[in-house]
Amino acid sequence: KNNERFYLSKLFPNWVVKYIAIIAKNSSIDTAASEGYCIEIGYVTGQIVEIDKGLILDNLKELLEREYIDSESTSMYGDCMVEKVQTKRAKLIEDIRKDMLNGDVTFKRLEPNECGERNPIRALIDPLEAGCSAANKKFDDISGTLGALFKIEEDDAVYALSNFHVFALKESKLDDTEKITQPSRSDAKQINIKSRVIGSLFWMCKNRKLDAAIAKISVPVNTKSKRSSKMKKIYGISEPKIGMKVIKYGRTTGATNGVIRSVYCTVNLSDKTNPKKKHIKRHQILTTCMSQQGDSGSILVDIKTNMAVGLIFAGRKSVNATYANKITEVFKSDRTRYKERVLPTMTFKEFI
Repeated sequence: KNNERFYLSKLFPNWVVKYIAIIAKNSSIDTAASEGYCIEIGYVTGQIVEIDKGLILDNLKELLEREYIDSESTSMYGDCMVEKVQTKRAKLIEDIRKDMLNGDVTFKRLEPNECGERNPIRALIDPLEAGCSAANKKFDDISGTLGALFKIEEDDAVYALSNFHVFALKESKLDDTEKITQPSRSDAKQINIKSRVIGSLFWMCKNRKLDAAIAKISVPVNTKSKRSSKMKKIYGISEPKIGMKVIKYGRTTGATNGVIRSVYCTVNLSDKTNPKKKHIKRHQILTTCMSQQGDSGSILVDIKTNMAVGLIFAGRKSVNATYANKITEVFKSDRTRYKERVLPTMTFKEFI
């Protein structure tokens, strides 16, 4: 946990652990707290593997032996330290065994599942609205979702929220040279139209908790009726809760509903350019599957209150799950720097 490494992938050679999440034993938003929580380990595998608790414990023993003690530490610290380490290891293994037997640690094999019908919204939307295709102008083959349009207290401009991997690059600068287009250049080619520049990169952050970016909009926006009755008017931002029913409107699958399963999920993402490299996200929202590729940047909205709670950044039918940043993390007042870049002051006011 402290190292944020997914040692559980070593329990079976064909396992890939996708997430470790705290979930409710009862998924109801009203009874979750009273009935307790457990840790769910979501994994994918090339073949069906029956969960053998005895085998898992045997493998854990081997892993713990390698983690807690080696030949060098034995010679360095002597028999007394070795005995203390072995005692600690034995207690940890016993605690894990009890957790597995009483359901405090569970395993879920992630199987493919349809997460909404693919019907990409590639059109040019004028005046501009949320829930449409957009991307950094420098991207040739990436399409994401412009999740929301909003205003801040500092000025009267309109801003657009999406993901870092949709609006920005590692080397991006926060100035007018970083153009955002709608639709994305990739989608524009698909329907043989020319995308237009809608604004420039204003703010960005990519770390263990966020994959977010904001553009300052320079074109007219629709402040009246939405183009789809399924697009919810968002009244503000709020904290997510386990069991909360949510909806999103994305570029690929349009409006889809889901349920929040965890608000404390550690996600293991693979790098497309380097499969061996992993990107770990902490304290994330885990929902039932409600997105596909191209829905990145969509906003999770609480169906009951119409409050924004999350920013989708990953998830697809192959793992039957969707992951989202907490929306409150985006608008934290103490987030003033991203690496060497000074971030502009930004106090959320309202969604459009």
